Amino acid sequence: TIFNADCREVLPALGPVAHVISDPPYSEASHAMHDSGKKWAQQQDGLARATLTFQGIDGQSLADLLIAARIQRWAVFTLDERLVAWLRMNTPEGLKYVRTGIWVKPGSMPQFTGDRPAMGYEPVVILHKQGERCRWNGGGRAAVWTYSPTHEEHPTAKPIALYRSFVELFTDPGETILDPFMGSGTTLRAAKDL
Repeated sequence: TIFNADCREVLPALGPVAHVISDPPYSEASHAMHDSGKKWAQQQDGLARATLTFQGIDGQSLADLLIAARIQRWAVFTLDERLVAWLRMNTPEGLKYVRTGIWVKPGSMPQFTGDRPAMGYEPVVILHKQGERCRWNGGGRAAVWTYSPTHEEHPTAKPIALYRSFVELFTDPGETILDPFMGSGTTLRAAKDL
């Protein structure tokens, strides 16, 4: 089911969800760095870069949204380092911070300025409902995923294979998965495919 609305208005009516698997906007600071890097890169090679047409999010807003979702098992999402650090120190009520995983991005964007190493990865935040035993389908595998970045019409689209892996590893058939930041619909497509 797709609701074309502000997720903050819809969540109270949805009731508890089994999982949140999503790619929230990154922090305003990361959005600003994206925009300045985009301008610099375009000046160097003349190629246009994707423009972010949506606002960033702050840690408290993300935490409030996760609390409102009333998650029954897992919350898994790609996120920028600033928000990862904030969530580790301010884990939303009712959830426990389980781990920071890594999405390794072969062929990702270089550091155009050349004055420091490029990122080459994104953190994957893994939270679980407080007081409940953790259970997933990955056994003892590491929280490391290696998929090349996707270059689609949406400026921050994620690889379908990455989100398909999240759905396979963290959920069971028939469970409800919430993606409050639909973007290009990667989580929805992965869930529907599986």
